[in-house]
Amino acid sequence: MSGKKTLKEQFAAIRARETGKSGRPPTSNEQEQDITEAPVAQPEAAKLNPHGGAGKQSGEQMRASLTIARTEQRNNENELQSIRRRATVSHAQQNRSIFSRLARQTTTPQAEIRADLAPEIEQLSYKLDSQNEILRTLGENTDKYTEDNRVLSRAVDESIAKAKEYQAKVHEQTLLIARLESELATVKAKAGALQTSNETCSVDKISKDEMISKLFRELTESNRQLRESEEARAAALQPPSPSIDAAHIQSIRIKDSAADKEEITILNSKVSALEEELHAAKVQLKELTLKARQMAENHAKEMAELTEVKDDLAIDMACMKQSLISQKEAAEKQLEEMGILVKKLKLELIESKGNFRSWLRIRPPQGTLGKQPIFIKGGDSVEVLDRHGTAKTFKFDRVFAPESNNAVVFGDLSEILEAALQGYDITILAYGQTGSGKTYTMSAMLDMAMEQIFTQLAKSYESDYSVQGRCIEVYEQKVYDLFKPAREQLKVSTDCSGMWPIRDQLLQVHTAPLSSLESVQEMVQEVNKNRTSGQTAKNDTSSRSHMFLSFQVKASKTEQSGAITTTRSGITFIDLAGSESLKNVTDRVSETQAINAELSALRSVLTSMGTNQSRIPFRDTQLTRLLQDGFTTGKVLFIQAASLGELEESIHTMDFGGLVSKVTQKKPAKNVITAFAGTEPVAAGEGRTTPMPKTPTKPAAGTPSMPSTRGARGGSRGGASGRSTPTPRGGAKKSGV
Repeated sequence: MSGKKTLKEQFAAIRARETGKSGRPPTSNEQEQDITEAPVAQPEAAKLNPHGGAGKQSGEQMRASLTIARTEQRNNENELQSIRRRATVSHAQQNRSIFSRLARQTTTPQAEIRADLAPEIEQLSYKLDSQNEILRTLGENTDKYTEDNRVLSRAVDESIAKAKEYQAKVHEQTLLIARLESELATVKAKAGALQTSNETCSVDKISKDEMISKLFRELTESNRQLRESEEARAAALQPPSPSIDAAHIQSIRIKDSAADKEEITILNSKVSALEEELHAAKVQLKELTLKARQMAENHAKEMAELTEVKDDLAIDMACMKQSLISQKEAAEKQLEEMGILVKKLKLELIESKGNFRSWLRIRPPQGTLGKQPIFIKGGDSVEVLDRHGTAKTFKFDRVFAPESNNAVVFGDLSEILEAALQGYDITILAYGQTGSGKTYTMSAMLDMAMEQIFTQLAKSYESDYSVQGRCIEVYEQKVYDLFKPAREQLKVSTDCSGMWPIRDQLLQVHTAPLSSLESVQEMVQEVNKNRTSGQTAKNDTSSRSHMFLSFQVKASKTEQSGAITTTRSGITFIDLAGSESLKNVTDRVSETQAINAELSALRSVLTSMGTNQSRIPFRDTQLTRLLQDGFTTGKVLFIQAASLGELEESIHTMDFGGLVSKVTQKKPAKNVITAFAGTEPVAAGEGRTTPMPKTPTKPAAGTPSMPSTRGARGGSRGGASGRSTPTPRGGAKKSGV
């Protein structure tokens, strides 16, 4: 932009000079003549034809003027495209004002713009109107989704309230049943008491019968004794012996007769008493029998009533249970639909922010700064004062202040991880100078990201999922498997363009099955022991290689229709080696040259993608070759790490972020496959398709990664030789990150 401003200032000076001479604005011919005569403004035009005629020279000058105008027009269009890529719903109003300002700047008649540029200006205005319409539609859709979300939330709250009411009714019915059962137990106790009384009466009756039998036996015995007494008396009435006196016999008879009568009277009184007792016992037994019969009838009636009430309660309970089940299913369906809608909205929000995103994290100074060189503007831009005091502005998708902790950074990364569980590949890179905090940031993001991934997988897919991990490093154009302590260079096929190629033979690297965050942390500890690091002037344990830590997530779920949906995605964390100027390096020069060459190749790739070149130099280095799949078919996040204490290197890092913001990419591939049992799988979107088994199964521990077929990739596979020549490792040592 500095060259463009210089031309504008020179043209303004020429017009001011002509206006001062004649008192009127210069005509177009005079302006062209002034441009021709300005050696500073048009050094190239002055050299076009130093020996030609005036007419020919004037034509060359007009063409030079038109070239300048078209260059300015293209710069404006590029700036508009850059702003359009960063447009979001939350910044719609701000972007409209920027578009309007640029539209006014573009459509303002310039002295050097001729009439043949009018169609281009009109086309640019039409594009601006279309962009405003898209932003307005996106805002309306967001409002609509928000309102639908509120309606669904109210419906869920009502369903929960109704469920609580039904639970209260069920509780009341349960209490009623408990009370009736208590009364039933009381009635049963009374019936038992009556039965016991009845048994007692039966025992008493038996005792009375035995007493009556005893009395009858005694009466029989008394009658027998009476007969014997009569017989004895008859025998006594026989003619007396001559030796017995008649008077004595008479006295004996009288005595015996009186005794017999007295005994008979006593026996008769006993019989009467026993008969009275027997009658009273019979009456009492009859009363008890009648009372027991009545109690049995009442008990049967109460049992019938209780049975009827119990049946009614069972019917009511069944109806209430069915109603609650129906309401629960409806609420779960609404929640599922709302969850799908929320996921859709999140994906739309993520897609609206672009597939290439650039963040800046500023590391606080380790000491005291004389003055503050970096100022954050609005959370998405920074203004930097260089060593000459000149202010430079850099735009990012997100800027994190020095006081922002890892939790704040991960809060924004969390929404990007949602796309990974929907079948998108995610690539996260950390870029910055040595000692800026790249490894510190990536380690924290890795732990929190994988914890979220495992939590959501367990919640959404229960056990039908698998996670596998790989880790390599690129050091001086060579690739090493960090699972292997022995430093043996991997043979990477020329057809390999990512961490999970279509065939495992293209990248023969160890694959570790993972089941939890703890297993991931153990994996990271193991590979960190084998990573190459070294001491530099600014960092005792500087990362001297590019580390790729990649995870493949596969999850299967059976839909209500019976279809099996399988989602496959890759999440790759890349900790790039620290960039460092050669003037700050006294030893390890060849190693630093190799790192800078690889990072320069990465800049070339981003520049080519940002300008939509037909050939993108992915094949120039091993680093860019392994990034090809992620850059062309997935979503990419660059985290630039800058340090307040290293201003010059931080400005270089921020320039790199500007390249990322200019990259435009087609819609990324979504790796989702749907199939019914016994049918061929069908890919739900562009990208990789893989034949799936009839039923989803979780791979056993140690199972190698599954092959996949990627869709069309952007860029050229034509390779060029690497930009740096591998050099000996020198005194490099192995150390953890």
